[in-house]
Amino acid sequence: MQHHTNNALFTTVSGIVGGVGKAISAKPLLLAITLPRLTTVIIYASESAVAGYVVKYSLYSA
Repeated sequence: MQHHTNNALFTTVSGIVGGVGKAISAKPLLLAITLPRLTTVIIYASESAVAGYVVKYSLYSA
């Protein structure tokens, strides 16, 4: 079970970092990015990742 948990956490963190990194690196969008907008994106990405983790965890524990 520990292997599945570590794998899910790694996937979640790498997805958040990759998504935020991709959003920041896009040159046309760089001018439109502000701290409040970036914070909102990070919060939504984190909530989505947590929801996916909970669903995955519940499927593995069943």
